[in-house]
Amino acid sequence: MRSNSVSLFRLLVAERSALLRYLRSLIGSGEAKDVAQALYLKIRADDDHPPIANKRAFLYRVAHNVAAAAFRSAKSRASRFSSEEDILAQAPLPAPSAETVLLDREALARLTAALSELSPRSQEIVRMHRVEGIPTGDVAEKLGISRQMVGRYVAQAMVHCHARMEDENWIPPVSDRKDNPSDNGHNADRGAEK
Repeated sequence: MRSNSVSLFRLLVAERSALLRYLRSLIGSGEAKDVAQALYLKIRADDDHPPIANKRAFLYRVAHNVAAAAFRSAKSRASRFSSEEDILAQAPLPAPSAETVLLDREALARLTAALSELSPRSQEIVRMHRVEGIPTGDVAEKLGISRQMVGRYVAQAMVHCHARMEDENWIPPVSDRKDNPSDNGHNADRGAEK
């Protein structure tokens, strides 16, 4: 190391904690140590001509410049990544497979049937709390019951629905609608063949 570099290095070691506080005030604590390391590399490369008169002022000026460069670089990286995230967010999601759609429809039908087996009071509480997202305290206040009762209704409903969803032998009741999508007209054909 040359004389400017040696003097600056000694000053950097002596001023390290104060310099880190200064860097933290400029760019935050996450980058301060990295900037201090970059500052060390910068002063190590400094040549002796001309000799530096006020080494402390020079050290803080170089620290400020390195911190500013690091800040600009981080800001540029952030804008680049945010624009990439925007592009990804706008990209169309792949369509689910026909099998996935069919399984999801079946699960929804099973859940709807399981919910329909609950008492009207349970259905109302589950709808308010789980579907509409109304907090337990607000549901209790609207219905004139305690928060604990709301919790019990919801818990019992969830246990019931979970049991129905897991029970492979349970067949939800078929709706009376003629446009039942799960029927596809096959049941009507079977009855006519007999």
